[in-house]
Amino acid sequence: MLKNFKIGSRLSFGFGLIMVLMLIVGGYSLKLINSLHGEINLLITDNMVQIEQGHHIKDNLNIIARGLRNIIIDENKQAQNEEFQRIDKSRKAIADILEQLDKVLVKGSDEGMLLKKVIDLRIIYIKDSVAYMEFIKAEQIESAKKVLFHEVRTSQKNYMEAVDEFVALQKKMADELGKQAANLSGTGKIIITALLAMALILSVFLSIMIIRSITGPVGKASALAEAMAGGDFTAKIDIDQKDEIGVMAKSLNLMVEQLGAMIRDIVINAGSLTSSSNDLASVSRQLSSAAQNTADQSSSVAAATEEMSVNIQSVSAAMEQSSCSISGDGAVLMQRQHGRLRHRGNDIHRQRDCSECRTSSIYL
Repeated sequence: MLKNFKIGSRLSFGFGLIMVLMLIVGGYSLKLINSLHGEINLLITDNMVQIEQGHHIKDNLNIIARGLRNIIIDENKQAQNEEFQRIDKSRKAIADILEQLDKVLVKGSDEGMLLKKVIDLRIIYIKDSVAYMEFIKAEQIESAKKVLFHEVRTSQKNYMEAVDEFVALQKKMADELGKQAANLSGTGKIIITALLAMALILSVFLSIMIIRSITGPVGKASALAEAMAGGDFTAKIDIDQKDEIGVMAKSLNLMVEQLGAMIRDIVINAGSLTSSSNDLASVSRQLSSAAQNTADQSSSVAAATEEMSVNIQSVSAAMEQSSCSISGDGAVLMQRQHGRLRHRGNDIHRQRDCSECRTSSIYL
């Protein structure tokens, strides 16, 4: 599959794919972290805060309930006024909390509907408690008791139950968010583990594929080089690739073919050279035989020349003796003849020396 890609493209593809998988794992991890952060942030800044606000409402309701009870027990005006102030302060605190919740909660949602229920029941409770306090201020204790034990108790009970429902809903939502965060974390771990395993398996697979696509053809090229070193110029690399190794294989096959043809030509030329050498050796032997004959003839000529030279010297000596006994013109004639003979003898000596030189050069 990868054999027709260049080695650089092959490596780039492998590392690029691994980088893409790493980016996928990293991107999903960041997304998971952001989701968990959102869940935790919602849990901390929304549900937990609203649970805390619900508890504050209940605390202030308890303060109001104690104040309503205390103003009927203690008839001291100053003490009653202090309780009235405490009740007003708690009502204002509850009003501020409900106003904040009304701005945050979505209308029509479960918590929004519960908040509306709390606000509606609070209005009834405030109405009943105000009527009760008016009876206290007017010192109509019996009427105040009737209102306290009927209207105020009922509206207060409904009011607190609504607040408890709101707090319970917030706790339930907080628990669900915690479970969602846990599920999201577990799912994220599984997906990240699967992606990492897939990246690892794919990286190992690609590594093996890329390594084999490179080392296999290189091994074949090495085997071809060993065959050439052993003198086998008929071997070839069977590689069907279009990458750098495929180009190298084609070049090696062409080189082996050309070297084989060159060696065959050398062998043929060597045979021709051997035949020519044999012919040259035969001619050399013939020349050597002719030279030997020439040397023998030259030796014979030299011996004859030496013998002639001796004879000429003898004749010359005899003529010199004769010239001593002859006077006049005869003596002059004899001397001239004696000079010619001596000159002839010198020529013979020179010819003998030349013959010996030629003989020596032939042997050399």
